Amino acid sequence: MLKKIIAGVAIATTFSPALHASEAKFYVLGGAGLSYFDDNSGGDKEGATSFTLGGGVKVNENLAFEVNYHNFGDVKDSDPTTSTKLTSTALAIGMVGTLPMNERASIYARADIMAIDIDLKASASGTTVKASSNGYSPSIGIGFDYKIADTVNLRAQVQRTFYDEDIVGLDLEVDIDNYSAIVTKSF
Repeated sequence: MLKKIIAGVAIATTFSPALHASEAKFYVLGGAGLSYFDDNSGGDKEGATSFTLGGGVKVNENLAFEVNYHNFGDVKDSDPTTSTKLTSTALAIGMVGTLPMNERASIYARADIMAIDIDLKASASGTTVKASSNGYSPSIGIGFDYKIADTVNLRAQVQRTFYDEDIVGLDLEVDIDNYSAIVTKSF
């Protein structure tokens, strides 16, 4: 399914006249931040260090398409008899809508579809259980973009990923909130 989505976007962007206009700019991005995993059980959210790598094409002043890799980090929890570790990564494809505030600053909103992978490892009384789940999840976000040089921008972004897939019969609904600082370099 993800291959079909990526192929469709690749074909659409290749043949789109808007991308051949002088405004089209390609860029790469990288960032780091904090991810918080919420299993909607009412307990505390667990946090982890995250990072993002990707690229995109800015079609015009207000619209861009991106492909990104996200590593949401590892969440670990333990007590004297048990330990758990949750790891999550994703490949995302999405759109970014930008509203310029002035020559340097803008705000933006984004919508992505993520091919997400969640791995869970739990140990108790000498027994270890490993489980994983793969699926597609929607993700939305907002952010602030500031141009610090002609081809370099700094972003502050908040993004929420909604994941509702079965993890070994646990039927977990996990939301991932990601707060990140991202640097983009245009070509």
